[in-house]
Amino acid sequence: MYRSSLDDDLDNVAREFVSSVRSDIKIAAFDIAGTAAHTIMLYKSKIISKSDTIKILTTLKELKQEGIDASIISKKAEDWHEVLEGYITDTVGDDTGGKIQTGRSRNDQVVTAIKMKLRHDTTIIQTFTLQLIEVLLELATDNKETIVPLYTHLQHAQVGVLSHYFMAYVDVLFRDYERFSSLYKRLDTNPLGSGPVGGTNIPIDRDVTTNILEFSDIQENSLDATSSRDYMSEFASCVAIMMVNLSRMAEDFVIWSSSEFSFITIKDALTSPSSIMPQKKNPDVLELIRGKAASTIGYLTSVLTIQKGLATGYGRDLQETKEAVWSASSSAQGALQAMFLILINLNIDKHRMFKSAKTGHLLALDVAEKLVEKNIPFRQAHMEVGALVSVARSQDKELIDLTHEEIASTTTLDAKIILNIFNQCTTRESAYKRRSMGSTSTKEQSRMIQDRRKELESAFLQVKLDKDHPADALYKIWNKIDDIIEQIKKNSEK
Repeated sequence: MYRSSLDDDLDNVAREFVSSVRSDIKIAAFDIAGTAAHTIMLYKSKIISKSDTIKILTTLKELKQEGIDASIISKKAEDWHEVLEGYITDTVGDDTGGKIQTGRSRNDQVVTAIKMKLRHDTTIIQTFTLQLIEVLLELATDNKETIVPLYTHLQHAQVGVLSHYFMAYVDVLFRDYERFSSLYKRLDTNPLGSGPVGGTNIPIDRDVTTNILEFSDIQENSLDATSSRDYMSEFASCVAIMMVNLSRMAEDFVIWSSSEFSFITIKDALTSPSSIMPQKKNPDVLELIRGKAASTIGYLTSVLTIQKGLATGYGRDLQETKEAVWSASSSAQGALQAMFLILINLNIDKHRMFKSAKTGHLLALDVAEKLVEKNIPFRQAHMEVGALVSVARSQDKELIDLTHEEIASTTTLDAKIILNIFNQCTTRESAYKRRSMGSTSTKEQSRMIQDRRKELESAFLQVKLDKDHPADALYKIWNKIDDIIEQIKKNSEK
């Protein structure tokens, strides 16, 4: 269709190599809507007639309603955009269908569809993220007093409460949500009407398509609009960061569900068996969240590497960014839904967690800090308690179980004072009574949960106000298009 200056048809092998039809199918619905908006703009700008406009819009609406059948995809097409123009032309004739690309290039056409899809996917990811935060808040509320060991270097560090762990990921996911919110603003600018690279002499009105397609603004510079893909890099980056965060949580749950820990039990429906060992219950869903996180890092690297050597202006290399970004988006949506299912079905063994928290000398810092309260310099307190821990390890007992004689023979401090401190330190008090902001204390846990609930309520409301439900995005655009089609038909009848 586009080879007017070339003598030969594209070689079959070459066509198979360059074709992007399979990956373009994922933006087909958005491209159909974008083409409808472009057609309306041409009509309103008095560039095409009412008759041609109605024929094209009717064809697009029927295609949208009936769906994309494999029979309409020409084997000679290099991409979906050529398929769409060919379908319209075959349906309404060359004289009418041949006007559809007036004032438009595939270059601005494709980036419009890409931005619409990524805007749509971003809203879905944000919604799933908020739903996951909601579940984590419920778990935190239910586990403000569930004692658990906290780790550094995967070694026992301090006594904590399980709500503190869940709230950590509430804050992590809120940052992921905010990254996507910031990205959305850059996705929400309209490149349609930029032409191939430098604009067009056709008197188009870019405000019309901006309004119909629900963009908040126009992406003005035509060179930037058609050749830049930084928003795809940013989308892939937001996904990769979020997936790494989910991967860390998944790794914790893999460890916690092992026989050695047994802190949690994963629902059978979210695990897999072995082909040979009858007893196996493998956390495959969690493992694949980890695995797909690695893949999303690869997708980001791919998108960045494709762009880094390109001269300014459109290059066909950019075609390869789409599949990477589609895959990244699919992985993110799947991982969020999978983790949601893991969490709402999580079985927590509180007794096992508490038992573990009573081992590993987790009260050592509490003892040192109580010595500080008695005007002992912290570094000296650290050294004295460290020496006592060493003795406790050699005796295969916990720090606070040392006898007066064992303490007296180890420390330069008054053994009675230290023994009295040991008697004051308990596993529960350690977690519940900490004083610093953001700590594991019961007061701070309650405050943070309450604050984050307010943030969540506000975020849910903002998503609804800004973008509506993701499933309604194209529906809203088509309602607007349908209204305009009816207006044009009524005007043609007068």
